[in-house]
Amino acid sequence: MLPEDGGGDDGYDGYYDDILPDDAGRPAEGLDRELLKRVALVVGGMLLAAAVCIAIMYLV
Repeated sequence: MLPEDGGGDDGYDGYYDDILPDDAGRPAEGLDRELLKRVALVVGGMLLAAAVCIAIMYLV
């Protein structure tokens, strides 16, 4: 239950309030396009392998 006045103990002691993260102040980097290409190639290869396996099952 939350206290009405907002001054209650919520279990947070503020110990890390003065410690900034390593990436503070840097702009967001965005997505890594090379990694996305590699993931897409792996997924495409898996789908192709599954399609070949299914085709072989129907032929046998």
